[in-house]
Amino acid sequence: MRYLTAVLCPPLALVLCRRWFQAIASLALFALAIDWIDNGIGALLDFFLILWAFRVVGERNAAVETREFVQTVEPIPVIRS
Repeated sequence: MRYLTAVLCPPLALVLCRRWFQAIASLALFALAIDWIDNGIGALLDFFLILWAFRVVGERNAAVETREFVQTVEPIPVIRS
């Protein structure tokens, strides 16, 4: 769901991942991309915003998986010989 949000509205995806300051910067760049869409620079800028949002969403998903893995492995006792 967050990847779909990253494609449709990258600043919203950053807000959903709780990256507030990145979302503000992304919103400013997204507004520029919409303004410059007619000369091609806006499409390129929007492409890079989508890549940025994908990276942040993927990083958040990896952090959640790591946290869950640590909670699973933590109670397992270590046998040392």
